[in-house]
This record gives sequence, C-alpha cells and structure tokens, in this order.
Amino acid sequence: MAEEDPLVAGALSWLLREQGYAVDSAGSRDDLFARLAIRVPDLILLDGDVAERDGDILERVRGDQRFHDVRVIVTAPWAAIEDGGVGLP
Repeated sequence: MAEEDPLVAGALSWLLREQGYAVDSAGSRDDLFARLAIRVPDLILLDGDVAERDGDILERVRGDQRFHDVRVIVTAPWAAIEDGGVGLP
C-alpha cells in the first residue's frame, strides 16, 4: 500500500490485517519503489493523490514485467461511484 496519510494508512492496514491479509505500507513514492525492488506484491493499493502528483508510478509499474499480473487499485477521496471509483469519506 502506498498512502501518504498515516491515519488512513493505519486504518486501511488494520482493516486488511483483520481480514487476514499481509500488508506492507509505503508512505512515499520512493519508499514504494524501494519496497517493490525487494518483493512483488499480489496487489498495490495506491493513494490517488500520490498517483496524481507522481504520475510515473503507474507507468513504471506497468512497464516492469515483474508486475505484469499485479493489480493496482487507486484510492481517491474525491471519486464518485458514477466515475467508476468509490471514494473514502
């Protein structure tokens, strides 16, 4: 998970762990890529603000063959259901 807000990262990590998932959390773009260099995750949960500001994240992930089968979910507090996303309050 790449989430820059520690409160959101903590809440999401707790929820996912409660459901039995292992969670590795990165607080920045650089931290995310350092973690991805070590381990290929099953899923990347990406803060929409980080993705928008650092636009090359998705390009780099999609351009790297190691992550070909890795799904990426971009979260955004401003996303609406009719836009195809579900935002966090």
